[in-house]
Amino acid sequence: PVLAPHFNIIAPDMRGHGRSGGGSERFTFERAADDMAALIEEIDCGPVIAVGYSMGGAVAQYLWRRHPEHVDGLVLAATNYKARVARHEELVVLPFFAAIVALGHFVELVGHLPKGLFKRFLPRLADQLHEDESRWALDEVRRTSLRMVAETGREIALHDASEWLHEIDLPTAVVCTERDRAIPAEHQREMAELIAGSELLPYDDGHLACMDPAFGKHLVEACRSVVRRVEGRRGL
Repeated sequence: PVLAPHFNIIAPDMRGHGRSGGGSERFTFERAADDMAALIEEIDCGPVIAVGYSMGGAVAQYLWRRHPEHVDGLVLAATNYKARVARHEELVVLPFFAAIVALGHFVELVGHLPKGLFKRFLPRLADQLHEDESRWALDEVRRTSLRMVAETGREIALHDASEWLHEIDLPTAVVCTERDRAIPAEHQREMAELIAGSELLPYDDGHLACMDPAFGKHLVEACRSVVRRVEGRRGL
């Protein structure tokens, strides 16, 4: 809502995420970027300011890399250009994601139990289950397949744009979540330094900063900053 007065927003689900099907091909950031390019062409909305949060930032990087004609600028928030997950850590990360998915299916099952019975034995969890936001979050988790969790986790663990990130020559804003424990702030700042002329915009929150309503205003400023520089390059 905060972005809407200033921009025409296209907010797609990546394949295998949200309400988009996974297809038969393995999920990769390259394929996700190709999907975004196909969408831009289908609805004729490009070139765009590509905004990516967390994993979406990696997809935005690949969108520029593979389809530069569709991108005028980049906003990369709470994201990284290179994975720091060691091989042995994958044995912990992927089962953790799988456990989240399993929890979503479990909650869906118990959610069909009589509310009175459930509330009697698990009152706190029962209260959460019947809140609109909790139900929405659980429904989103339930749509995720174990296959997609594994494929997405693999992409996150292998992501490395270090060989070509410095080639980005578009107006770019890097929104750095300063208290991020998933993607440390120093890694985000390092990414900003590698992109010539990028603007670093610190935000004092962690990796879930996007859930804070105040973050929207900060994102607006990042996007408007990129637009101003895009227009400046065009002489507008």
